[in-house]
Amino acid sequence: MFKRRSNRVFDKTRFRLTLLSILIVETILLACGIAVYEYIVYSRNRGFDREINSVLTSLHDSFEVILKQPSTLEPELAELVPNLCSIGQSCYFQIDRAQFHALGPVWQDNYSIFLLDLSGNPIATAGFLTSSDLKARSLDLKNFIDSRKTLYNESGIRYEYRSVLLHTQTSEDWGYLIVGKSWRETDLELRTIRWSLIVFFVTASVALGAASWWLASFALQPVYRSYQKMQQFTEDAAHELRTPLAVVHTQVETLLRQQNTEKSEFKTSLRTILRQNDRLAKLVTDLLYLARLDRKQDTTKLQRFYLNDILEDLAQELVPLASKANVNLEIKSTAVPKLEVAGREAQLYRAIYNIASNAVRYTPSGGCVTVDLDSTSSEAIVQIRDTGIGISAEDQQHIFDRFYRVDRHQSRKTSGSGLGLSIARAIVETHGGKIDLHSQRDRGSTFAVRLPKHRDRRTSLLG
Repeated sequence: MFKRRSNRVFDKTRFRLTLLSILIVETILLACGIAVYEYIVYSRNRGFDREINSVLTSLHDSFEVILKQPSTLEPELAELVPNLCSIGQSCYFQIDRAQFHALGPVWQDNYSIFLLDLSGNPIATAGFLTSSDLKARSLDLKNFIDSRKTLYNESGIRYEYRSVLLHTQTSEDWGYLIVGKSWRETDLELRTIRWSLIVFFVTASVALGAASWWLASFALQPVYRSYQKMQQFTEDAAHELRTPLAVVHTQVETLLRQQNTEKSEFKTSLRTILRQNDRLAKLVTDLLYLARLDRKQDTTKLQRFYLNDILEDLAQELVPLASKANVNLEIKSTAVPKLEVAGREAQLYRAIYNIASNAVRYTPSGGCVTVDLDSTSSEAIVQIRDTGIGISAEDQQHIFDRFYRVDRHQSRKTSGSGLGLSIARAIVETHGGKIDLHSQRDRGSTFAVRLPKHRDRRTSLLG
């Protein structure tokens, strides 16, 4: 039930985070795509204007050298504009492209040319869109003079028109030159760019969705694990607290129901309540201690001391426990010369005691627990070996989790709460060390507490 609830919360959070990421990034992509497209349109428009104005200027300068009489076509224009056709004539041209000179682009179907007299009546045309086409569409060329026009032909291709006043060789007004250029190539290019951007946006959206889902899962894994641990911790803590509270409640309820309670029975019940109260107090104390370790709030000053001394004190406290469990306890505090470390002696004593006492509790009668010292050039090592029930590979992954116990039945018999090893690891880690575990089921376990020697100690790690 807990796992399903956690998975549902995780999936909802991952979906929301993925959706939010997609919305943000796709909004940015869309804005960038629109900005890029608008810039391309702007640059193409400017290029289009420069080209049509260039052609208009070239034609204007070339025509004015030839024109002699107002509104009169000179024969030399036919050499300059081979497909120029006077109004009223039926013209058909097979253009020799060898005749194309500097104005070669004009003869392509991208352009249309109109020559008008001073009254605005057409005199001649050249190019793709003729005055007959305009007449059929009820368009008056007079409206093209001194203005900028955009028209569409029957194929839906749009043309942009510019006009200029022509003069004769004697500077008299001759008439008007109108040049139109097709947008076909530019529109095709812009259409291709639009579709490319659309395809890119759709592809990027799909790729982004997959990447966001994966990244959301990856980013939420620590949060998910923390959430699971928090939920598991809450359930385990509630379970541990419920048992002694239930016992206290039962004992008190029994005493209240009995009218004539014997003094011995009364004392027995009070002793039971006291034991459970002690158990609750120890549990709460351990939880508060773990909370302080997590927040690194311990203000105890650091000290230099010998691990050998801790093991000597440990022997005195563990011997009665081992004797009661019929376990052979061997502590070798003098196996190596004095190993000096820096830290909080009481904390490290508690960490080693928790591991060693666990070893005694989980070792069957007649077994053996050994605690000795070892060292390397930079580390002091306390090894706790036992011949107990051992820990499976699966359990080893959780053995230091809070409230986790390998054998809950055995833990109940030994009054374990599952916090001892969690406290031990937290203490060792605050001292810059670590705990290694090697174990096999039914063959025993070896815990190695590794701590930096004093000369390598960095007090900043002790926080």
